[in-house]
Amino acid sequence: MKIAILGGGFAGLSVAWHLLNSTRGSVSVDLFDPNVIGKGPSALSSGLLHPYAGRHARLSWGGEKGMRETHRLLTEAARGANRSLILSKGILRPAISSEQIEDFQASAHAHEDTEWWDKKRCEKEIPGLSLPEETGGLYIKEGLTVDVPGYLEGLWQACARLGTQHYKTTTIKQEELQKYDRILFSMGPMTNKIPLLKNLPLTPLKGQVLELAWPENLPPLPVSLISKKYLVMSKGRKSCHVGATYERGVLDPKPDQKKAEEEILPAITSFFPPLEGAKILGCRAGFRASSPNHLPMAGQVSPLFYFFTCLGSKGLLYHAWLGKRVARMILDQKASYLPDEVRHDLQPPQLPDQS
Repeated sequence: MKIAILGGGFAGLSVAWHLLNSTRGSVSVDLFDPNVIGKGPSALSSGLLHPYAGRHARLSWGGEKGMRETHRLLTEAARGANRSLILSKGILRPAISSEQIEDFQASAHAHEDTEWWDKKRCEKEIPGLSLPEETGGLYIKEGLTVDVPGYLEGLWQACARLGTQHYKTTTIKQEELQKYDRILFSMGPMTNKIPLLKNLPLTPLKGQVLELAWPENLPPLPVSLISKKYLVMSKGRKSCHVGATYERGVLDPKPDQKKAEEEILPAITSFFPPLEGAKILGCRAGFRASSPNHLPMAGQVSPLFYFFTCLGSKGLLYHAWLGKRVARMILDQKASYLPDEVRHDLQPPQLPDQS
């Protein structure tokens, strides 16, 4: 069986790995992506892996399964990269309101992999952190900060060793379609630009991230921080990344540093004052896709065409678990392998002139 995957980010690489790993030689996979693997939109991810997202920090839908499967893929990618891909372990979520204090304390009480830290402990463990009186934060013990470009490259190397070929394009001409038994579209916000997927209800969101020089008088962060915005150390630990913006209705893919500064910096310095006036080393921008229920979206259009998109800001959490389900769907041509929450059914269209 010969399978084409259009898109080499979290979604495409996860499905490619699971297809190859579960068949061991009976399936070949061609990966189409215009970017160098590890340099596309998925590489803009914060690298924060944890299941307690949202302002309430409640356990995300499918969070435990997502964490388990992503850990497995991290192991495979580390073998492919021949190095560790974990930048730090542990994530602290400072509470910024009385409602969050209650919610975070409830999560700490309900889940053994979290703890409530009061203000004193937060500021002791994280030099430079400054919280209001009577507050604190939720410490996620098993939270990880992942080297995302390295992870994507390592996962690609693992796939390549099993025979995957990479073509630097996302276009397959109609006369080439007959070469493939299955075709998966996993192109993020570009997925519904494919004619047969134009009715997918996805919304493109522009996100921007700033890189700041780290203050020389402060030790590097021992753990990453998530409040209104996130703060993570860079791989070299001499700078940090802060983000991200959430911009709807913006079509310009170029970075807008002024916009990023206005949205990100006040939120960051409100809980980490030492970054006030820090030198800005760079600004990156990219697009991701969001679905109506803010969960990934996948499905089968016909025996030939499939899609997997809208991983959004939880790409690290969901790509491995759901990628495994999507791979099974493709092999057996059964959309019933997908959880109802992410399955989206489309009517089979006429074959497009170009995909």
